[in-house]
Parts: sequence; C-alpha cells; structure tokens
Amino acid sequence: QGKACLSSFCTQDQKHTGKRGCCKLTIGKMLGGSGSLNVAVWVRGHAKDFDDWEGAGAQGWNSTSVLPFFKRSESSIEFGGSALRGSDGPLRISSHPASHPITQGFLDACHENGLPSRHDFNGETQEGCSAAQSSIYRGSRQ
Repeated sequence: QGKACLSSFCTQDQKHTGKRGCCKLTIGKMLGGSGSLNVAVWVRGHAKDFDDWEGAGAQGWNSTSVLPFFKRSESSIEFGGSALRGSDGPLRISSHPASHPITQGFLDACHENGLPSRHDFNGETQEGCSAAQSSIYRGSRQ
C-alpha cells in the first residue's frame, strides 16, 4: 500500500500565487479515490475564507451566499434544522464516535492545552477540537 496508492502532481506557476513554484497535489489512486484516504470528512471551510475570496474578486462567494448551498446538501439529525445546518439534503452528516483510546487521548490533550471543545465545528465557531464529522451513512460514503 503506502505510496503505491498515491499519485502526485505539480501545479503550474500562476501570477496570483506569488510565483511560489510547484504546489504539490497528492491524490488517491485506489477504488474511491482520495475519499478513501480522507474518510469522507465533512468540513465546509472557514466562513472568513469565503468572505476573503469575495474580497479578492470572487463575487457571490461570501459565507452568507454559499451557506444555503451547504444547508441544501446536508441531512443530519445530530446537527440539522438550525440556522446554519441542513436537515433534508442528500449527504448524511454525522460525528465520528471518539471511541478509540488514541482519539480520546488526543481530544483530552487538546482540552488540557486550552483548546475549546466544539460539538459542531461546521457551525457558528470552528476553532477548537472535536471528533470528525463525515458523510458516511450505515458504513458507506455518500
């Protein structure tokens, strides 16, 4: 497995990237592609990043404009039905249980070092630590 399951590509220089050279992109080379590597973790992105994109010229990409699309895509009993989360979309979103001792140890270490716990890191405040959310339902990726 290991490197046999990965492929890497380099991007071309772009004027808006400060001519930093190659940006290495690694993708999964297996059934399910990169989703097999990232366990279908569901992270919307930080609201400030969307607002910054619009500020840089990507009109209509602010956090308020993209929120309805995220809400329409989500279905979650755990998180849905709020002003920020969807409840009847095609992707079923749930928290991964923090049942493994290493996962729980990591979360405990985060708390001991002052990081706040976040039940919903795709909600109002994203900074902090929690178990991952994923788009997996009954053992299958959505």
